[in-house]
Amino acid sequence: MTNSLARILVAEDETSLNDLLQDALRMNGYETISAKHGMEAVRLIREEKPDLVILDINMPQLDGFGVIEKLRNENNNIPIIVLTARDQKDDKSIGFGLGADDFVTKPFGLEELLMRVAAVLRRSKNKPTEGNVLVNGNISLDILNYRVSVNDKEIETSPT
Repeated sequence: MTNSLARILVAEDETSLNDLLQDALRMNGYETISAKHGMEAVRLIREEKPDLVILDINMPQLDGFGVIEKLRNENNNIPIIVLTARDQKDDKSIGFGLGADDFVTKPFGLEELLMRVAAVLRRSKNKPTEGNVLVNGNISLDILNYRVSVNDKEIETSPT
């Protein structure tokens, strides 16, 4: 990753909206990658390991709900913001029930979406990760093995 704030996958099959979202994210310091259908999104999440996904529901090959379900069944806890024209209460319930972190309906304001991206990323950086490792920004603390790392480099600690 470059000196960006975070790497974000934009999974949106509508080309003009996908391009607009990527441009706005890049102008705000984020690195972006793009998927045009659900199976491509799943593959890119596995291979590229982005920090967050902006995910459309109505996509070809595998819809957004299927993407969320597949990822959560693999214990992949990547933050997901659902972005969709579907605004039915049931759709939101399904999305949140499957493990989405936020839900934004079209039409939407870019400024609000960017604030939601920042908020979800901020919350996700303070969540415990695999096992007993806590991560906050570039610092990780393995509470089971008593190890501290900064920028992926282990720091020597003393018993006292």
